[in-house]
Amino acid sequence: MDIFVVILEAILGLAFLGTGFSKLFGAKAMVEDFRRYSFPKWFLPFTGFVEAVGAVALITGLWLDSLSGLGALLLAVTMFFAVLTHLVRVKDPVSKALPAFMLFVIALIVTISNWSEMMELF
Repeated sequence: MDIFVVILEAILGLAFLGTGFSKLFGAKAMVEDFRRYSFPKWFLPFTGFVEAVGAVALITGLWLDSLSGLGALLLAVTMFFAVLTHLVRVKDPVSKALPAFMLFVIALIVTISNWSEMMELF
């Protein structure tokens, strides 16, 4: 596998491990953000769980390529909806949606790079 993709996987895995756990354990800033988005209370830990699962799959995927693809796909979908939340739901300026968009693009690159290995699971 290309070293560039491995670096992206590691960065994504560590980033989402941190944000996932901060959502799972209800970090104050995350609680305030989700309140601003008008999401129900259960959605914060649910999102944290999804992000943590995706992160663990990415990190495990450093050894098993098929898991990298699945974890990255899960996180790409999550970040796609994060971008929509910023731009459509709360009408944030594009600059507020940019971090989520960048993570979406990186997750998409990792997904595409691991697509053939991921399809071997099915």
